[in-house]
Amino acid sequence: MPGLIRLKQSSLSPLQVTNDTTQSLIYRNPNARITWDGIETYKRCIFRNWTPGEEYTEVLTFKNLSGKNITFTYEVPKTRYFQTIYPRRLTLSQVTFNLPIQFSPLEKIAYVDELFVYINQTQYRITLAGLLPQYRLSLEPKELNFGYCAIQDIQIRSFKLRNTGDLETNIEWNCNEPFTIEPRECILPVGGLQTFTCSFQPQWALIYVGTATCIYGNQSVYELRLHGIGKFPHIIVRSDDESIDENTGNILVNFGDMSMNGSLKRELTLINQSTFRVPFRIEPIPGVAKFDTAFRFGKIEGILEAEKRQTIPIKFQPKACEQYYRDFFNVNTQQGNLVTAVVECSGKSIGNLIEISHQRITFGQVLANTTTNRIIELYNSQKTSIARFQIYTSSDSPFHFSIENGTLIGDDSKLTIIITFTPTYPMGYYKIVPILIEHQSPILLELVGTCHSDTGKPPVLNDRYISNFKQQVSRHLALYPFEILSDYLKRGRLILDPSGSIMETNDLTLINDIKIIKDEHDYIVPPLSNPLKDNYLYWFSNEDNTHFEYVTLSETCFIFDQCLLDQTNEWQQSLTVTNLTRGKLILVWQIKDSSIFSITPTETELLPLKSTAFRIIFRPTITDTFYTKHFEGYVYYKNQRDFTLVPDYGVMLPVQIDLTCIGNTLRVNHEILPLCQFDRDILIFPPIGEQISAYQTLTLTNTGTTPLIYRFLTTSNDDTISHFTFKPSNGYIKPGDYTIIIVRYKPIRSLNINNNIYQERIIVRLNEREKFDKILHIFATQDKARLLIPNDGHIYALTTCIGLSSETHLQLKSLTRSKLEFNWALDNNITSLSIEPKNGYFNPYEEKDFIIIYKPKDEGKISMPAKLTCWTGDRTKYGAEIYHITIHASTRDGYLRASELHHDLGSIALGTSITYDLYITNIGDCLLRYRLYTKQKILDNKKISNNLIHNDEMSIIEFISNENNQGEIDGKAKICIPCRIHPFSRSYYQIEIFYELLDDNNQCLSEHKHHLCTLNVNGVYPHLTFIDILGSQQSASLSKGLLSKAFNLTKINALLAKEPTSDELTYAINSPREEIFSKKINKYKKTKIDSGISSPLPPLEQPEAISFIFNAAPINSAPSEVHLLLENSSDLDTTWAFLFPKDLQCELEYWARTGDFTEEELNEMKLQDNKIFSINPKKGILKKGSNVTITITYKHIFPGQHTLPAIFKVGRGRQIMLNLVGISVEPGERYVQFYSTNHHLLPVELGAQGAPVQQYELWNGGTVPIHFQV
Repeated sequence: MPGLIRLKQSSLSPLQVTNDTTQSLIYRNPNARITWDGIETYKRCIFRNWTPGEEYTEVLTFKNLSGKNITFTYEVPKTRYFQTIYPRRLTLSQVTFNLPIQFSPLEKIAYVDELFVYINQTQYRITLAGLLPQYRLSLEPKELNFGYCAIQDIQIRSFKLRNTGDLETNIEWNCNEPFTIEPRECILPVGGLQTFTCSFQPQWALIYVGTATCIYGNQSVYELRLHGIGKFPHIIVRSDDESIDENTGNILVNFGDMSMNGSLKRELTLINQSTFRVPFRIEPIPGVAKFDTAFRFGKIEGILEAEKRQTIPIKFQPKACEQYYRDFFNVNTQQGNLVTAVVECSGKSIGNLIEISHQRITFGQVLANTTTNRIIELYNSQKTSIARFQIYTSSDSPFHFSIENGTLIGDDSKLTIIITFTPTYPMGYYKIVPILIEHQSPILLELVGTCHSDTGKPPVLNDRYISNFKQQVSRHLALYPFEILSDYLKRGRLILDPSGSIMETNDLTLINDIKIIKDEHDYIVPPLSNPLKDNYLYWFSNEDNTHFEYVTLSETCFIFDQCLLDQTNEWQQSLTVTNLTRGKLILVWQIKDSSIFSITPTETELLPLKSTAFRIIFRPTITDTFYTKHFEGYVYYKNQRDFTLVPDYGVMLPVQIDLTCIGNTLRVNHEILPLCQFDRDILIFPPIGEQISAYQTLTLTNTGTTPLIYRFLTTSNDDTISHFTFKPSNGYIKPGDYTIIIVRYKPIRSLNINNNIYQERIIVRLNEREKFDKILHIFATQDKARLLIPNDGHIYALTTCIGLSSETHLQLKSLTRSKLEFNWALDNNITSLSIEPKNGYFNPYEEKDFIIIYKPKDEGKISMPAKLTCWTGDRTKYGAEIYHITIHASTRDGYLRASELHHDLGSIALGTSITYDLYITNIGDCLLRYRLYTKQKILDNKKISNNLIHNDEMSIIEFISNENNQGEIDGKAKICIPCRIHPFSRSYYQIEIFYELLDDNNQCLSEHKHHLCTLNVNGVYPHLTFIDILGSQQSASLSKGLLSKAFNLTKINALLAKEPTSDELTYAINSPREEIFSKKINKYKKTKIDSGISSPLPPLEQPEAISFIFNAAPINSAPSEVHLLLENSSDLDTTWAFLFPKDLQCELEYWARTGDFTEEELNEMKLQDNKIFSINPKKGILKKGSNVTITITYKHIFPGQHTLPAIFKVGRGRQIMLNLVGISVEPGERYVQFYSTNHHLLPVELGAQGAPVQQYELWNGGTVPIHFQV
């Protein structure tokens, strides 16, 4: 390679480098190529990572891409730190020329120089630089635009940051909310690439513009521009039937009735009306346990894309039967608390509906060891349900059922069951058999029979004995034998009621004796007033002390576990029976087979208030086997063994007792594997109140091939108290069989009042082995009656007046998920206030509207305390909440006021009407009912006439919208009453409007009438006057006086000033309403005339037509024109018209035409057809005070005198009959025209010195002079 040379310089210091030059070198790609006139090369040559004192060489490549010969040369760098070979001129022809550049730094500073090259004699510059290690970053993109984003939503964008420098650097991002960058800090190696995420979460609907700063290296700053717009989302929520509550706006999803073990689905549609995505979340209102809702959404959260929709299924699956479910769900934005809509889901679960043909079966008298049959029928009334049932009875019972369990399919299916009664012991039999049904309250069947034998003939039980016995139970007398009751009857402490049952007298001695007995013996419990009030309660009688009993058993279930036959073949346990009565009892056990389980003695006498021991014996015969036995016994008073020992009122029913025995002969390490299945592993009870019970059914099915023994072991958080009870709590199930178990939930007051959710794990021990335990999860909630009372219980009734009543709406909302019953208790001393409804129910979360009715009788203010008691359940008021509410009411005097006390309506044309809006304001706070009255006066010449009209048919005012002039107006309200006013005569009216207040029955509250306002009306007719006259053409030479005489202006003006006659008004062009007024005017005038009263409207008849006489002139001369100035001198705008005969004629039918015209008719037709007379304008409208010029023209075409009748009609006014008269003279004919045959001389003053000159004008209408002599 040729030696490198440099340009000699006197200074050895490096070239000074500016910051701008360094930055441009750092941040540009050093490998960027460029093409100059077909030569491709590098624009710059950069030396990096060098050490002072060393030499470094880079090669610049120049490549000819044009395909032509190109001349090329260059200059050496100016500084000594950059060297190259000696310059020479080259010709490049599709070859590449390599130019070495040597860099020799001496200090740790930056070096910059330039290399000039010449291509085809054009100079180009290449930068040479020796740079120190620098921090450099490359960002892609350099700006982030998030666009629209829902407030409280998060939009995420990513960007990349690359370290293009020579050193490893620390990265730290800083930005302001709502922008965040993750990760905020990191270390970026040389050439490293890091991806960052920027989040945009706007909190308000604003435009956000920000800058994120990146601090790196030696505190250098790199900026990233950020843009985003926060907007409120717009989501529309619709149900599949688009139901919406009009009051609350909630979206309604009603599932209707649904049977248990089924499910229904509905759909909810979410529509995003926004131009950006919106995350959503569906969640129940706070305070509702997740397990306690029967509604499940197929999707509870998601993202709605812009202008898209999603359909979300809703499933209704009830947890308990006969329960009304109503839950509210909020549709929110996912990141915030913006509630878009409230979805109200409701539905009701219905259980099975099995009915029985007879509630009581009576077998009558039956001999011992004989059989009697009866038939009952079970019906399934629901068409879609499938119900399983089980009859809870014993195989040793004297009552045997042909079918003890089965299934009833819907659609009114029926099942017939035969009951066989086979008694063996002479006594009365009374048994209540529960028929257990899935998802339904048990059906209690009463079985009654009496057995007679040679040794005993007890009373034959019938319905009257049963009714009397229940009466004695309710009166606490069944625990006493007949002997004691008979003694009290003799002593008068007891009497017989009309039905023959024993009842107490008013003497308190017996009651005190009973109290002493109860104190001495704690085991005497008060019986239930009606044992059959509720089937569930009866079924759980042992737990609730609700079932009457003669005796108590020490145990109701005996278990013989692991009885090994290789040791002995008999096991025994002891049973203690206690007599609770004051008489002797006989206990008889009904035992048919005593080979396995037996009880001794089977029959014994129980002394009063004493205990007797019995022995239960278990004798198994097979190893590894389960045994079970259900004993049934009957207890009755000893005196009931013969009907001759007791009268009818002393007959007592026997009481049945049950005893269960379970045993097994399982050897050690031997067990029977149970295979069973519950119809549900999780049992959920609806929320109920304190001390109230809820019940559900649970079905356990033995799916194996071996018998199954089960037993419920309750384990609650409280070691002594459990909220759940099972009946039967143990039992034996045959292979493939099932049993129905009733589960009761009864919440007990908890020390922690905030803990209203109960959860228990119930252990079901199977086959008496712990290893086979099955877990049953039960969830329940205790709900407390809660209402939302507004204004802290202070309710203000609407103010009203005495005699009126006000209704105030009070909105109360239930805050509980269970059904609430309520009852209002008001102060009986205050009868003016009442509330409707007084009692009823709140459905879950229902908002009920109450009406407070206030009917005051006295003036003043009152405050009435009221108590609103609400509780859950429908049997008792346990856990009731009492809300104390104060109702405030006041009475005020009501009065009305008009917006204008005096108003002048101005002038009204007779026969027309105007509408006036009367505004009335209720000054008080209470609603008022009113009736309006009017008093009308006619003022004539400022004198009041005695013409007073009170609301009769001649009143000129009519209230349009008020029927019977009555209405009502709310407190502080303003109403408009449109009035129509139509005067009947040309008079000045004064109308006074009064009102009186009415009660609710539209009766006057007082005799006083209150003045409201006064209206003034002026009834007028339109009045037109001819005020000037002028002639032109042939009439130009006539004076105004002569023309006034010729046209009789004085007379026509006098006629126009008069009132129109009835005929003139009849033929006016009226609207339908105005025609009615015209008829009333005519009726009014006729009434006055008939009654002999002078009418204020005296009729004026026109005796003859008014002549408009034109001046005579020769034929074919210029027409005669007369200009009349017509002025409207009234206060009304009016119409006017000149009517010719053709204008008054109507077209006749063809059959009515005779074809012959009179001479007069022919003459009129001739004048009109040739337009001899013309009027311009012929009609028009005159504003009040304005005038118009009317031109009447007569053409001199035909010789002779011409007369054309016409009518001048004033709208709603006079009509004047006219005769247009004109004379045309033959040429050469003499004619003198006299305009009047009478002349009135001017008045002359007596004694005056000179007489005035009298003038009488004559008109020569011919073409020749005329000589006349007077």
